Amino acid sequence: MYTNKIVTLANKLSANFEGCTLNLESKEPQTSQSKNRFICGGFSDELKFKFCPANKRGQIIFDYIEKNKSIVENENLFFGIWFFDGFIYLDVCKAYNNRTKAIKEASAKNELAIFDNLEKTEITINY
Repeated sequence: MYTNKIVTLANKLSANFEGCTLNLESKEPQTSQSKNRFICGGFSDELKFKFCPANKRGQIIFDYIEKNKSIVENENLFFGIWFFDGFIYLDVCKAYNNRTKAIKEASAKNELAIFDNLEKTEITINY
C-alpha cells in the first residue's frame, strides 16, 4: 500500500515541469508546500539527472523517495524538485519564515541558494 502511494507520487512529480514540493502526507505535489516563505535544501544528498522519458523519471524519483522517506518522516521535512538547464534536481528541504535563519541553515549545508516561496525567486548565498 505504502509503495503504491510512492509510485503515484513519483509519477505526479515526474509530470510537474515547473518544480514543486511534496511531503509524504500530500495527495498532490504543491507549488507552495507550506505557509513558510523560505525553502532550504541540503537535508539529504541532492540528486541531479538529465531530463528523460516520464517512465524513467518516475522510477528515479521513486528510488529517491524510497531512499530518503525516513528522513522526511522523522524530521518533518519534505521533498523538493525543480528543473534547470535540462536537468531535474531532487532534494530534501525545510521551510522557514525567517530569511536569516534559512540563509544560515543553507550556508551550514553549503547550499548555493534558498527559494523565496512568496516571490518565487532564488536567493543566492554569498560566501
